Amino acid sequence: MYAKKAYSPLEQKILDAIPSDGTKISTIDLVPLVYDGRAPLTARQSVLDCANKLIVKVDYNQELYEIFRSQPRGPMPIYFWIEARKASNNERDFFSARASL
Repeated sequence: MYAKKAYSPLEQKILDAIPSDGTKISTIDLVPLVYDGRAPLTARQSVLDCANKLIVKVDYNQELYEIFRSQPRGPMPIYFWIEARKASNNERDFFSARASL
């Protein structure tokens, strides 16, 4: 078994700010939710970088959900959303074999 990677405080704030109902939220909308009060000048880039790293950590930790992002389009904001993780064939086989016991 592997050890789960811990989330940084900024990653935890971003994870809490992304709606879990599948609604998309942009980097522009995430900044005021993540930074209380006055955000730094590079806040949007920091949120984007941290959210990209968060996607990798969530996949590594095999959480019950996945974080998705829209494609970059120049200066336009990138959108993030959360969806339930789809079970792989191995997981389906494991759960179906376990149910038959």
